[in-house]
Amino acid sequence: MSKELGLSGCKLEIISGSRIRKYSSNKDYNSRLLAQIEKQNSFSRHTFTNIDTPKIISEHHEDLVYFDMEYISGCDYYQYFSLASCVNIERIFLFLDEYFKFLIANSHQYKSQIVKGKIKSKLLSLSDSQYSFLFEFVLEHLDKINIDVRKSFCHGDLTVSNILFHPQKVYLIDFLDSYIDTFIVDFVKLKQDLYYHWILKNNDVKNLRIVQCFNSIWNYIESNYRDYVSSDIFYVLELLNFLRIEPYLTTNKQRSILDNIIRSTQLYDEFARSYGRKI
Repeated sequence: MSKELGLSGCKLEIISGSRIRKYSSNKDYNSRLLAQIEKQNSFSRHTFTNIDTPKIISEHHEDLVYFDMEYISGCDYYQYFSLASCVNIERIFLFLDEYFKFLIANSHQYKSQIVKGKIKSKLLSLSDSQYSFLFEFVLEHLDKINIDVRKSFCHGDLTVSNILFHPQKVYLIDFLDSYIDTFIVDFVKLKQDLYYHWILKNNDVKNLRIVQCFNSIWNYIESNYRDYVSSDIFYVLELLNFLRIEPYLTTNKQRSILDNIIRSTQLYDEFARSYGRKI
């Protein structure tokens, strides 16, 4: 059995009862899958109580890159949260604290000019965006704010679809290379699902228990990591996250969902107030 994954187009195939293989979507994607292998191997070298990642068993670097990893039997977000109890949610709080406190403790200050350069380069790569009218405002905003970013390991795509929920711990999967290496990117990706409900809206999931669970978890993050998720640079990276999603969308429904989310972000609201209108 095989299936295609998310926006990357990579394919997963069960090789045996204990092994699963992930293929690069094409040769152009090889370098990104190699970066994922490096990240997953790096993360697996650390020992955590509430977190793990599937161990990589073998790698194939020639032609089309692929790698084999251990098969983990766990729940996806829908299975876990549609039946979640208070104990289950508290387990997620333990995961969040262990993960982010580790990243914060092992971080160091990014030079502000490097951060600005990375953001400007990423904006230039998105020049075809229908939201290009925001770019000048984002760059002006960057020049006004205090760029306080900690450089650290980050998952790169820490959405709820990239977490397997096991009775004893959570398993992180589908690591992704990031244009900027900071745990703030992981907070941004979590907010994408937990606060904006991107995954629920795209899959027409209308499960009240899941919505309540997501809201509760995001409230926990806001309460305990406010200095990071309410910072000026967070709002810049948040908007940039959604601008980066735009080129991958294939349906009008997805575009409509994304448009509504972008227009509800903090930075878009600041843009609208500055220019006295919403475009």
